[in-house]
Amino acid sequence: MKKDIQEAQEQFHFELFKKRYEEWRDGEEKRGKDKEPDFLIKYPDETLGIELTEPYRPKAKGQIVCPAKREGSLRKVVEDAQIIYEKKSVPTLYVNVFFNPTTENIRIKTSQLRQLSKTLAELIEVWNKNNPSSSSDILRPGSKIPEISHIAITRITSCDKISWTKEGAFWNKTDCISDLQKRINEKNEKYEEYRKNCDDCWLLMVANKWNPAQGFDVDFSDKVTDHTYQSKFSKTFYLEVTDESLIELKTTCQ
Repeated sequence: MKKDIQEAQEQFHFELFKKRYEEWRDGEEKRGKDKEPDFLIKYPDETLGIELTEPYRPKAKGQIVCPAKREGSLRKVVEDAQIIYEKKSVPTLYVNVFFNPTTENIRIKTSQLRQLSKTLAELIEVWNKNNPSSSSDILRPGSKIPEISHIAITRITSCDKISWTKEGAFWNKTDCISDLQKRINEKNEKYEEYRKNCDDCWLLMVANKWNPAQGFDVDFSDKVTDHTYQSKFSKTFYLEVTDESLIELKTTCQ
């Protein structure tokens, strides 16, 4: 299931890239297998490989859990809480869960995460039962769920599938040259393997500035895009999904 979600996300990012890249040439596309680029595009004269990757923030000084792992764990808490809640056939609600910043820097055991999901679902269920006429509300769990600062609830009248979302305080990072180069370096190590399966290979880095595990606030006219990166790929791109911004980074071969 997790692999299916990841592949769907990669496909979404790839389609967005094709939409934003003005020089894109359509060809016969297929998903790459192990040790191949994520996408292979066959043309009459060559095969192009495109490897997708997502840069993440490293652990800052004093942080216990890396941002990507922390974000994944807390998102799963909210996703599991929604599943528990909806199994009881209760009315559809749109729920935004805001975690305390201090919570986002602690290591929580798997058993605690499961209990957190259960307690969160129960809290929302009690609210729904006690407030049948309320269209929206802000809950502050306090000591019941100290990891969460507040919860925004909106009652939905449509039958559309609604996802509960994990929110949290974070700061956008503007100086991210080293983070991007680190991710490029990790992919540079696999470049020769990728090239065994294609005539040319591009690297596409995808980020979401509203994802606390990333949060790269790239001004497409600033030093981050003026910098020359070390990349073995013939083209290296940076795609910001929130506003669909795409730029080809300046690179030099190692």
